Amino acid sequence: MSELKFEVVQTAGVINANFEEYEQQIKAEVSEYEGALFTEDSKAFGKKVIAEMRKKRASVVEATRQVKTEWLKPYDEFKVQVDGLLQYVDKHINDIDSQLKEMEAVRVAKRKADIQALYDSVIGEMLEYLPLEKIYDSKWENASVKLPAVKKAMIEVIGKSYEEVTTIKNMDSEAVPKALEMYKRDLSLANAVKYINNYESQRLEILRREEEKKRDLEIERIRREERDRVAQEQQIREETRRETVDELKTVDESLAGVWPVEPEAKRVIYTVLGTESELEELETALNSLGLYFERKDV
Repeated sequence: MSELKFEVVQTAGVINANFEEYEQQIKAEVSEYEGALFTEDSKAFGKKVIAEMRKKRASVVEATRQVKTEWLKPYDEFKVQVDGLLQYVDKHINDIDSQLKEMEAVRVAKRKADIQALYDSVIGEMLEYLPLEKIYDSKWENASVKLPAVKKAMIEVIGKSYEEVTTIKNMDSEAVPKALEMYKRDLSLANAVKYINNYESQRLEILRREEEKKRDLEIERIRREERDRVAQEQQIREETRRETVDELKTVDESLAGVWPVEPEAKRVIYTVLGTESELEELETALNSLGLYFERKDV
C-alpha cells in the first residue's frame, strides 16, 4: 500500500465591512462637540453623547465576535476531525510502545543479571572496596554494548583499584586502616596518601617535641644532681674543716708547752692528698726544715 500523506487545502476568506462610512459618521457626530467644555447645564447632553458612543462601540464589538465565530467554524470542524484522527493514531502508538517497553524492561533486567554475574566472577578480594554500584555504568545496559566489553571494563577498574589499595597498604604508618576506610568512600588514592602523610608529619612532630622534652628533663636532672653533688661535697669539706680545726685546737692546747715556738711563727692548716710513700717524703722534708707538724689521717 502506497503511503498517503495528510494534506490540507485552505481557501483564504475575505471579511468586508463599511469601515470608512461608519468612521466618517462617527467623526461627523464628534465634530459637533469636539473641544467643547461641558458645564452643569450641559451635563445631561454629555451623558447622552457617552451613551450613544458606547452603543456604537458595543455594536462593533458584537459584530466582531459574530465574525470571529463564523470565521472559526470551519477551523473548529477541522480541529474536531484532526483530534479524532490523532486519538486513533495515538492509541495504536501507545499499544505498540507499551509492548516494546515491556520487552525492553525484560531485556534490561536480563542484562543487569548478566552484569551482576560478571561482577561476581571478577571482583574477588576487592569486594569491600568496590561494590557494584560504585563502578556501575548505565551504558552497560545498552544492547549495542557486548558483555565481553563490560567484563573488560570491570577488570580495568578493579585492577586499577587493586594497585591503589596495595599502595596504601604498603605505606608504613598506623594511619593505613583509616586511610583504607577513606578510600572505600571516595576511591581516591590521592586523598588517602595525603591523609597518611599528614598523620605521619603530625606524629613525627609530636615525637620530636616529646624527645625535646625528655632531653630538657634529662639535662635538668643532670644539673640538679651536679648541684646536689657540689653542695654535698662542699658540706663535707666544711664539716671536715670544722672537725680539723677543732682537733688542731685540742692538739695546740695539749702541745702548747711542748712545741718550741718562735715569736714570728705561724700556725697553718694544709689538707694533703697523696700516697703513703709521698706522705712519708713530705714528713721527712718537714722534719729536715725543723717544722713541727701533726699528722691526722681522715
